[in-house]
Amino acid sequence: MCLFVCLEVILSGGFPHAATGSRARMLIVNADDFGLTDGVCEGIVRSIREGIVTSTSAMVCCAEARERLRVWGPMIPDRIGVHLQLTSGRPVLPTAQVLSLTGPGGEFARSRGEIGPVIAGELFLEWRAQVNVLFEVGIEPTHIDTHHHVHARDDIFDVFCEVAAHFGLPARPVTSDMAGRMRGAGVRCADVALLDWYGGDLSERGLLRVLEMGATRHPGAGCFELMCHPGFRDPGLEQASRYIGEREIELRTLTAPGLREAIAQADFQFTSYRVFG
Repeated sequence: MCLFVCLEVILSGGFPHAATGSRARMLIVNADDFGLTDGVCEGIVRSIREGIVTSTSAMVCCAEARERLRVWGPMIPDRIGVHLQLTSGRPVLPTAQVLSLTGPGGEFARSRGEIGPVIAGELFLEWRAQVNVLFEVGIEPTHIDTHHHVHARDDIFDVFCEVAAHFGLPARPVTSDMAGRMRGAGVRCADVALLDWYGGDLSERGLLRVLEMGATRHPGAGCFELMCHPGFRDPGLEQASRYIGEREIELRTLTAPGLREAIAQADFQFTSYRVFG
């Protein structure tokens, strides 16, 4: 309870919301990796229905992703964006059309650091195709972000903004400076993305501490996004990711009784990417 009281004292003032002008701080809680495996999909659906998660972003370059999105997507309508990939998996377009994006075997790099020079036109076409996959499976995307935050690289950032503008979608900034650059490019976004909960203290106390630190470091921000990765362990996840048991811990925390009320007492108001209209 001490942490809850401290949070309420520190965050009680309220600042204007960047988009609506209200005094409450808006909080988007976005679960990454929807579509990765059935266990991840199930965990994300539960975290939205029973917990504090307000939106998710879908990967479409994983094996059987389309089938999973058709099954699980209708359970959480108006909550799904696109987790654009340039790492992990295979491109949507034929390899011959996106040679600068792939390595031997026609697959994306395994990590952001392994991505080589990319041809901007090829990347735009691939990411446009990834967004269109959601439309093809009956999902109208609410926003975009990227797997492994590859849009933190300057040349990739420009394409990311171009894709967001092409579809008229809001997007995730990696830093507050990036948020300013995105708005300069006409892309709607939160003021601050809180990424530090990933791999850290995954308890309720740890989550609240991330919110507290974010509000303290960015006192003028009106809209925050908290990144998370809930899910259930399954055989597919053990092959696709090194972040496995942590997903189940996140899920327990995100659906913990009383967490929603504690966050509300800390002067955050839950919202989703639909807040950007």
